[in-house]
Amino acid sequence: MDAISPAIVATGTPKEVDEFLVDALWKTRFGILPTGLVVEWAALLHQRGEEFASHASTCHYWLYDRLGAFPHLGPPRGAKQAIP
Repeated sequence: MDAISPAIVATGTPKEVDEFLVDALWKTRFGILPTGLVVEWAALLHQRGEEFASHASTCHYWLYDRLGAFPHLGPPRGAKQAIP
């Protein structure tokens, strides 16, 4: 299994997913993560239901913390758009 494969996100227990996310997102064990990958993890966790809702929220928080926005949801409310 690839070190940053979402397999654990798709099939792991809540405890396993929690440990994986701590390592992947906060301990930077895997280096710089592509934001698209974290978006995929959030979507997978959301699909897994209420038991994984806090894990999906963790991915959303990480995206916001790194980017100041949720790229998959559009710009933050009230954000000024650049005029071309």
